[in-house]
Amino acid sequence: MTATTATTAAAIKSTSNQSLIEPEQLISKAEAESLISESVAEGEKTEQKAVGMKQIFYDAINEDSKLFLQVSITQQGFMKEGSSQTPEKIYQQLKSDQENEIAVTGIGDDAMICTPGLHILVDGYYLVISAGNTSLEATRDIIKKAGALAVDNLKALE
Repeated sequence: MTATTATTAAAIKSTSNQSLIEPEQLISKAEAESLISESVAEGEKTEQKAVGMKQIFYDAINEDSKLFLQVSITQQGFMKEGSSQTPEKIYQQLKSDQENEIAVTGIGDDAMICTPGLHILVDGYYLVISAGNTSLEATRDIIKKAGALAVDNLKALE
């Protein structure tokens, strides 16, 4: 068994034994407001069980604002029983398909910025943080801060 396979197997085992994590546990409404410096509406939640993803979208209350924060978490425990996919496989496939990603260090086990935002692999979970146009330095700053906060909040839940 390779080190990566052992790591993946351990991550699957640990995440499948845990209760499901909701995206608002990673970044709350109040934290979203602090990160984008705007009041936001209650988060709109969506799910895609086929890929084990839960997502929340915080939109600025100011209708003239283009600011928002979107947080998603893909977790093994939310995937269909018997799925051959894992959060790590999904992340690694996306990473191998990218040509212009920006590597990010110090957040999670591995992280990169590419469409639609900051992609983070951490402890067997795959997180995506979006806040708009990633070619803008201000957006990259927001998603990096949000990503570090989401990872800290995730670790506090484990």
